[in-house]
Amino acid sequence: MKKNTCYFILAAAILTLYATATAQTETTDIGVIINDIKWATRNVDAPGAFAVNPEDAGMFYQWNRRIGWSTTDPIINSDNDSIWNGLDVYIDNDSILNRPVVDDNTWEKVNDPCPSGWRLPTNTEFESLISIDNKWTTLNGVNGRIFGSDTNSLFLPAVGHRKWNGSLHSVNEFGCYFSSNIDNHYIDFLVFDSNLVLAKTFNYYMEGVSVRCVAE
Repeated sequence: MKKNTCYFILAAAILTLYATATAQTETTDIGVIINDIKWATRNVDAPGAFAVNPEDAGMFYQWNRRIGWSTTDPIINSDNDSIWNGLDVYIDNDSILNRPVVDDNTWEKVNDPCPSGWRLPTNTEFESLISIDNKWTTLNGVNGRIFGSDTNSLFLPAVGHRKWNGSLHSVNEFGCYFSSNIDNHYIDFLVFDSNLVLAKTFNYYMEGVSVRCVAE
């Protein structure tokens, strides 16, 4: 066998091993198991795609809509066509008037922005997540909360959210993540800041918030 041929075969073998290792890293690094639930390690970016890094904001989503909205201004969306579903909302003694009627109790699968093999978490799954050790921290300059410890951990960035009128609010100070559930016409969220973390319900139908998926 000629010397050049040997070099070619060796180089091809190295490239094959590198490609295999890279594919395995990409596959295993996207999820972490906490309390028997496999969580994605990144926010959803455009529909059907994860953000590149754990600290990346990804995109915001409104309830039961498969349209991503930018986490920075100016406000843009993932399909360059849809309109922000805003609503004139008035607060009167802690009740919201003109609140849209939501008949279904779960986010419809056809509108789920999670990539294939993943879905929005339930509020019960959020409650399981916040039952473990967690703390406010900073990852590559981004504030957020880390759940778990060592390699078995999950970072959720405090991306903030878009209010019903589309304006940004509490960026790098507050994290808000949709669950797939509605409880008595109130949507279940995971919310946190530097002081607390809660899985609770709000009536923010028109808010744009983050999505973090679990494995199906």
